[in-house]
Amino acid sequence: MNAFEHHLNPAGETIALRPDHHLHIRRGAGWTVRATQGTVWLTQDGDPRDIVLQPGDSFVLDRDGDALLTALDDTAIRLCRKPARALQAGGSLLRKLFQVPVRATAALA
Repeated sequence: MNAFEHHLNPAGETIALRPDHHLHIRRGAGWTVRATQGTVWLTQDGDPRDIVLQPGDSFVLDRDGDALLTALDDTAIRLCRKPARALQAGGSLLRKLFQVPVRATAALA
């Protein structure tokens, strides 16, 4: 398995994933994931839900831990994050999250 690290642009970017490829997002709370093509399966640390997004669907990561996005077919996802003031974050934890660059690691099978 090959992996690479990529710093996500909070203003937004589109990432293409091939079937069974993964995108691991560290400290993902507050990031919006929108499927623009294909189907993506999303899981978050400590969250029993399995979230499946199809084109046009979106989900805001709501856990402080890691998230794993898995392409079920040829997939394109749009990732973006609103500034802290737009989220109306009052807690120091959220302020800290916005000061630390978020890294994503894609695993290529």
